[in-house]
Amino acid sequence: MVKARRLFTVLIVMMMTIAAIVPYTAQAVDYKEEDYKEIYNAETATLSGMPVYMSGTINKVNDELTFTFYDTTAQVYGPTVKSVNGVLADVELIKGHDYRIFLEDAKYIVQNPNKAAGNSMYIMLDESGNKAISAKRIGLQNQKPMEAIYVKEKAKGEDNRVETSTEVMDFGFEDLTDTKVLFTSEFETVEGKIEDEWGTVTVKLMESVNYIVSLVDDNYTTAVYPVTVKDHSEKGVLKRLYQHFSCAEAKKIIASSEGKIFVYPRVKPQYISAGIQKPELLKMTDINSVQKNAANESIVTVKGVHVQDKDITDEDAKLILNARPLGKGSLDNMGQRDYTVLDIDLINMYRTEICKVVAGDYTIIANVPEAQGKEVKAVWEADSNGKLKPVKFFEQAGGKITIKTDSLSIYNTVIEFKTDIYVPTEESKDQTWSKDAEVGPKFTFKLEGEDGSDNAPKANVDELEAVRIDNNQDPLKTTDYDKRQGSVIVELTKAYADKLTPGAHKLTAVFKGGKEVTVNFNVKEKKIEAEQNQGENNNSSIDNNVVDNNKSVNDNSNNKEIAKVNNVKNIKNNAKVIKAQSVSTSDTFNLGMYIIVGFIALGSIGFIVIKRREI
Repeated sequence: MVKARRLFTVLIVMMMTIAAIVPYTAQAVDYKEEDYKEIYNAETATLSGMPVYMSGTINKVNDELTFTFYDTTAQVYGPTVKSVNGVLADVELIKGHDYRIFLEDAKYIVQNPNKAAGNSMYIMLDESGNKAISAKRIGLQNQKPMEAIYVKEKAKGEDNRVETSTEVMDFGFEDLTDTKVLFTSEFETVEGKIEDEWGTVTVKLMESVNYIVSLVDDNYTTAVYPVTVKDHSEKGVLKRLYQHFSCAEAKKIIASSEGKIFVYPRVKPQYISAGIQKPELLKMTDINSVQKNAANESIVTVKGVHVQDKDITDEDAKLILNARPLGKGSLDNMGQRDYTVLDIDLINMYRTEICKVVAGDYTIIANVPEAQGKEVKAVWEADSNGKLKPVKFFEQAGGKITIKTDSLSIYNTVIEFKTDIYVPTEESKDQTWSKDAEVGPKFTFKLEGEDGSDNAPKANVDELEAVRIDNNQDPLKTTDYDKRQGSVIVELTKAYADKLTPGAHKLTAVFKGGKEVTVNFNVKEKKIEAEQNQGENNNSSIDNNVVDNNKSVNDNSNNKEIAKVNNVKNIKNNAKVIKAQSVSTSDTFNLGMYIIVGFIALGSIGFIVIKRREI
């Protein structure tokens, strides 16, 4: 019976017209920026004073709990916030974005408002931004303000993931039992195993996160098709695995050894599950960006996306490509480099969400006005922290740049143009200059890649436009420094450098095009001035000793004998200090002073002897 059923499924597949995969351009419904602008909204509001109750009660949970907000609209993890004494700390959320709230705790878990599996709840801020409304409540309660976050104690084995199943089937007759299946997202890879000859695979996935399904078997191609677990508990159905291009249920995924990619078509919202559905051959599609340039060309075209027609053209399931030119200045780590940035996203307009695809083989053709008349040096992919990695391949034809990549909607595309980049030589970095020097400090700047060879770039002193010191935005007068070729040498005049205070400083060389190079250096005062300053400090110490000695004598006036003995000792000590100081500073000390001090000492001793005799 089982084999007959499998044979019937395969016969249906084989009856289809299996043609070569011919690229075509999908005719998407026209969208305007206002239709998806909320995805890129940056305006935030504060969710304040939200209570945390035990499920089914109004009893606050006083344990300190940590909640995570996952932004399902942008497909990124948002803030992590604690609750203390049953009240959630204030949290900044983006207006108009849907958030899934879940709890990482050993004891508690968030209670789904509809008592559905996969414990989490969905909220978004209302138009005022002051209140949260639940996005997943049954019926008309959807727009009611959310009065609290409800939690419950964990049952054994309960966590934030949703257990879900699909069928990964062979296009032919092969039994794939025990074959490993990977579900890969931007954040993790979850491994499952085919349990039977029908291809059943069961995994626990994070809700609302996009995953790509693949087999750990080089002989098979599986649909590069994003799937995600979605909550439709407000409709009274279980959480299920859906295709994120179209929000169709991902019931079966066909594995093919012929290089063709199949999926089962999406079903209507009634979630009909009876019977065997005929699989469809996915078509390799060119998707054009919504944005056009002055010549009515798409700013960006993406080739290599495998879709069903319904993903693009259906009224309730449309996939669009949005390309946002971000220009220069959006990256802090590019320094003097000349570059521009493109943010290229697939958007599922059924849910108005970013659709992230972490695997595949895609070609991006970008019309970049900034590239006209320039040579592209490199193309990078930049993550949310600005970290760069090179793309697999790129080529340029005027203002048109072709790029090959293995993901979509994950990174920004950074196009770098060739430009002269100046860097300080190693000898110029962190140098120390002394005011004893006969000339001012010298700094050398060369072009990146300049090594003296014939074909290497060569720095030009005429490119230097200004020099600044420290945080002063006013450039130095040209009379305060000399500049000359070889690569580019900047030498502060002795007169100007002598005015700088001892300590740390920085010099900034400004080249044409606003390119700035900063180098740190230290100024050391003259050696003789340093010794004099040290001598003044020591003399001050001597004066302080004498003052302290006199104070000691006065404070002990009731014991004259002891005071006089101490005075003699102090005089001797002072004489030793003075003598030592004279030696260390090479000062000439008057011989008469030594004789006077000697007589004073002898007289004091004689006085003490007479006093002792009187006693």
